[in-house]
Amino acid sequence: MRITICHLSDIHFGKDGNTILEKKEKICDAILQNALKRDIVLFIVSGDIAQSGQEIEYEIALNFFMQIQEYLEKRKELKVLFFFVPGNHDCDFTNTQRNRDDDLRRDKVVGERNKVSEENLKYYIDGLCQKQQNYCDFIDLFEYNGLEGIQVKRISSSQLLIQYEILIEGKSIKLNLLNSAWLTEIREKPGNLYFPSNTYKRITKDGDIVITVYHHPSNWMHPNDRNEFNRWVMNKSDLVYVGHEHLGRNELVETRDTTYHAQYGEVLQERNDAKTSGFIINYIEGDENSTQVYKWDDDKKMYIVSYTLSKKLNVKDNKYLYFQKEFQEYLETTDIRISHPNKEKVTMRDLYVYPDIEAYKERDNKYDINNDSVTVKGDELLDYILETKRISFSGGAKAGKTALAKNIAFDFAEKGKYSIIIDCAVIGTVSNQNLSKIEETYIAKAYGKEYVCTYKQLELSNKVLILDGFEKIRDRASKKKVLEYFDNFYDYILTFSNTTFELELLDESLNNEKSNYVHCSISEMGYKRRNQLITKWYYLGDGGDSIVDDVVKEKISEAMSTIDVLKGNGYMPCIPPHILIILQQLEYSMDGSNQERSNYGYLYEFLITKSILEMNQNCEYIHKDIAFGILTNIAEYMLQQESKIISADEYRNIVYQYNIDFQTDANAEQYIHEYSKVELLQEKNGQIFFEYPYVHYYFTAKHLANNIAKEWAQRKIQCMSQKLYEEEYGNIMIFLCHLSKDEFIIQTVLDNAKEIFSDKLPFDFGEHKSIQMSFDEYLKTDFIPEKDTEKRQEEILEIRDIQERNNKKQREIDIIEGDRQEIYSLDNAFKTIEVMGQILKNYPGTIKRSVKNNLLETTYNLGMRTLSYTSDILYGGMERIFAGIRKKLQPNPSQIDIDKMKTISRQISNSMDNLFSLLAYAMIRNLASSVANKALMPVISQSKLNDLIGYDLVKASIQLNEFGIISVDLVLNKYDNYRSQNNVFSAKLLRLFVLDHYYVYGSKDFKNRQKVWERMAFGKKEKVLTLQGNIN
Repeated sequence: MRITICHLSDIHFGKDGNTILEKKEKICDAILQNALKRDIVLFIVSGDIAQSGQEIEYEIALNFFMQIQEYLEKRKELKVLFFFVPGNHDCDFTNTQRNRDDDLRRDKVVGERNKVSEENLKYYIDGLCQKQQNYCDFIDLFEYNGLEGIQVKRISSSQLLIQYEILIEGKSIKLNLLNSAWLTEIREKPGNLYFPSNTYKRITKDGDIVITVYHHPSNWMHPNDRNEFNRWVMNKSDLVYVGHEHLGRNELVETRDTTYHAQYGEVLQERNDAKTSGFIINYIEGDENSTQVYKWDDDKKMYIVSYTLSKKLNVKDNKYLYFQKEFQEYLETTDIRISHPNKEKVTMRDLYVYPDIEAYKERDNKYDINNDSVTVKGDELLDYILETKRISFSGGAKAGKTALAKNIAFDFAEKGKYSIIIDCAVIGTVSNQNLSKIEETYIAKAYGKEYVCTYKQLELSNKVLILDGFEKIRDRASKKKVLEYFDNFYDYILTFSNTTFELELLDESLNNEKSNYVHCSISEMGYKRRNQLITKWYYLGDGGDSIVDDVVKEKISEAMSTIDVLKGNGYMPCIPPHILIILQQLEYSMDGSNQERSNYGYLYEFLITKSILEMNQNCEYIHKDIAFGILTNIAEYMLQQESKIISADEYRNIVYQYNIDFQTDANAEQYIHEYSKVELLQEKNGQIFFEYPYVHYYFTAKHLANNIAKEWAQRKIQCMSQKLYEEEYGNIMIFLCHLSKDEFIIQTVLDNAKEIFSDKLPFDFGEHKSIQMSFDEYLKTDFIPEKDTEKRQEEILEIRDIQERNNKKQREIDIIEGDRQEIYSLDNAFKTIEVMGQILKNYPGTIKRSVKNNLLETTYNLGMRTLSYTSDILYGGMERIFAGIRKKLQPNPSQIDIDKMKTISRQISNSMDNLFSLLAYAMIRNLASSVANKALMPVISQSKLNDLIGYDLVKASIQLNEFGIISVDLVLNKYDNYRSQNNVFSAKLLRLFVLDHYYVYGSKDFKNRQKVWERMAFGKKEKVLTLQGNIN
């Protein structure tokens, strides 16, 4: 038996302009060229028969198909059957009132799809399918009786699924026609469609060949539904036909249990392009399936084969297992409560981003958790697991261990790998009998009691065991027994444990105990992963994977900047719960009455408050106010002692004194236990310290802010302001500015800033016109700003991640005593600029005009004095060196030596110019970043600094590089003005800022962008060097 299946899609018959009518005989000729007499041809049309669901369009379509049938029957007596599914264009939207009613029905169905009763759902489906009435009338015109040797039975029929059985020579073909367009709206958005599971689960693998057809690819479905839909439909079907995308392709997916072919149809008629037309033919004979893709050749005026593929059909029964509803809900449940403005119930799958991990290499049977690691990117983690098979994952509290385990289980099901997750807290006695019983319990939880034997009989390579909370197994010997037992039944074993397990790994390595498990540490979210999570957050509920508009992109940028500030230099761990808490607060702060909730100090406080509330939930004897009070007293004591660590005895004395001072009865042991659980304090080897720097800095700064009127606090603030180069003092001052805008703090910072490099004049870009900056000629200018913007932004984020990882691993460099003061002075300058910038950005509306202008001017002048200082170091140092050389060459230097000196001097001078240009570029970008806040623009634009070229460059960088805005005429006028003044240095710096802007933000205005490209002469060199503006 040979069957020919002709897959047509997206025909879009309109009232007129149907160029496909001229090609119908050519379609038939393509079919006939390989057809045998009396062959059976099934036409499967995967939606969008009509252009707008009108009756006249279906009349044209009916004539088209009837004429094809007559032509094929006449030429070779072919037996022809037509089967259809509707697409979005098969819906009639001309009834305005019905459209409004449908909007209400659609919102009800999608918003409450897990709550709507069967009866109500049927009512909504009936209403929503009324717009497809013309389509339904059209398909009712096709009959399947009277064909010799073929029996067609309609075995079920509903508005969402019609099922046929076609019997040919004793073989059964099951045909499932799904109506994916029932929720279609006029302007469709990916991620908004939904298909009730009780409908598509009527598809069963009980025919010799099972074919399923629907119009919309599953990415148009809601994320909560698409995975289950794909798993069921794909694994119950031998062939899947899909339309909608106008871009044909074939997918072949093979798992251990099944093979399925998904075929995305070519567009048969592109309304705006008569030359674009195609279709696909499958020839099925036995278990052989050969595919030919036909494309219209407008020169030859015929359809020609553009692609062929031959594969075997899967005709075996399917052993596929499905998650129990409760287990799937467990996999989708987040570990923290999430409130989102655009979605009532947020699941894990909505927001999850796979983390990067550090995989530690084994060397001489020893693991070093500080060195010899490789970074596995989150995008590649599943493939890494499939390759590695045995992995011990570790991570701190809230690092996302259980979330990672859940998502591995979920996504491995797509790959035919079936997981169970065992909570190791339940493992008591370690015996084969007990472990077998525990395993069967968790198999039943995941797949159902009736499938325990089915699961256990799967091949080892098809099963995944996930042991969560592995550190809870009481001792190392027991852990070893557990792994040895399950090694008999699983190829893939993944353990998840906290960081204490790393100590056991180190201990094992010291005792030369061989392990076949690779140790992987879950990394914090770097720039790229944070961006992915934040992006998912902001377009959640805005149309799934649809393109994010400019407003949402701005929100994403602001959120990234906020989290970068909060993260600081390792202040706060960038773990998903912290980021999600901050995002929720930023959403809440959009209400004008809650602007203070976006203040950095408030966000830090909110993170700490959430942890303390968690303490209270864990233990009823913990009180929020007391927990805050004890931490404040600990910070006060550490500040007095100038230490970040206290002994356990000192901690107990602090709590004892607190109880006396405030007449409380806090139990020191109970509190330290709960503090440790939520990672506010940590106790190790009899020493107690704040777990994360942001907690330490917050409470220290809070203590100073609360006592700002006291003399001792003012002395401390003055001392710290003069020593911002010391990391501890610099960070406490940053936090103090987050928490307070007290006049004394601001004045102290200003006074200190004015003293730094006070013997230097601000660098004047108007005077230093001829600095020979040449590295700009080798910048990357061969990119096209109108294309691949997101790809370039992703590359930049990856570069920043690599830099951040390298900085963490970099060893401290010893600095000779004579150079240390210069380094301290530079650190002090940069930290002071950061502090003043934070004051301005934290309080743009609550600091008086004169103070804001003073801060802005002082920030700029300090930046320029710092440039003068570095200029003196670079150029003054070279002058001293050559003066020394000249003295040594006296009294009779040869002419050759002098010429050599001049040549070397010029070469070194050019190098110095380039180095100084990089520093000037970095300083201007740093100043722009420090004060970039749209609420500050009135101050920035009206400053008395406006006449200075350096300040003009800072303003340009704010617009171009911080806000992503380019005013082409204004920028080109500046550029021409600099050049007319022979200020080549400033012109080249501006040119660099413009190039950075286009590289990062791209362009939507080709005409203006081309004008910039030509005027600034980009693209003149072939050598490539890209500056991303992250110069350390």
